[in-house]
Amino acid sequence: MIKTIKDAKKNAKIYNAIETNKERLEFLKANNEIFKIVLDNDCTMVSFIIDDNDDDSYEALGNIELNSFDNYYGCNNELIELFEFIGITAECC
Repeated sequence: MIKTIKDAKKNAKIYNAIETNKERLEFLKANNEIFKIVLDNDCTMVSFIIDDNDDDSYEALGNIELNSFDNYYGCNNELIELFEFIGITAECC
């Protein structure tokens, strides 16, 4: 999980500078304790991993923009298992 809002903004800036989906996946794998991939049926997004009991962080981190993937992967349990197998935290929204 992210420690401070300052760290979150720094990591978001690094992530948002990435130009390809492959590089995004590599970054998410290397930073799987901070970020998760959020799968939907019409887009693939990225979000910070936030403690569900921390409302202040949820609101503050929710205001930090993170680029979506260029393509969407869809959303199903098998895809989540695949992402987690390769070391990327994933969930459906």
